[in-house]
Amino acid sequence: MKRNPRHPGSLTLRPAIALVSLCAGGVLLTPTAASADGTYRWQGERSRNYLEIRQSSTANQARVIVWPDQGSYNQWWSDFKQVSDGYYRLVNYNSQKSLDRYDGHNGGFCWGYQYDWTGQNWQRWRHKSVWSNHFGRTFDLWINKEGCNGNPYDDTLMAWGSPIDNDYQTYLRTEEFCTEGSFIIPDSCYWRRSGQ
Repeated sequence: MKRNPRHPGSLTLRPAIALVSLCAGGVLLTPTAASADGTYRWQGERSRNYLEIRQSSTANQARVIVWPDQGSYNQWWSDFKQVSDGYYRLVNYNSQKSLDRYDGHNGGFCWGYQYDWTGQNWQRWRHKSVWSNHFGRTFDLWINKEGCNGNPYDDTLMAWGSPIDNDYQTYLRTEEFCTEGSFIIPDSCYWRRSGQ
């Protein structure tokens, strides 16, 4: 049987997940259907590239970046795995490690990377659905419980900047930075679930 590299569910058939309803900020959120095995891809609105582990690494501290669609396993993420009080963990299909963030030094940016699940606050993410007047549609935000350098206000996952080695890095920025009406359209913070 030929294996389809574009969809990791072709390797093993995991049970389909039910649609999950969660409430954030008084808005009922119902995530769109996942693939049959409960995996998603997250496409950044600014670059239209997909959240992935750089170079398909399975090592702790490997960078989380966005990259064009390659159909590879490192661009697939688990369904919503609730851990507590409205927070979730996101697990990369290829590495089986959790989305984490690395503190910047001297007040610098915190960037996204992967690490074994330890249950710490910096591995816990809150999902929020936001409406964009500019694009006329809803997008997803991912908000870190701990925040950058322990600052809970500098907490929203974004993909930004000039490409470094042909990839865009992920960082944490303030939720206000990721809100329309600021000096830019915050499309670097907007995520499309499975490219939808």
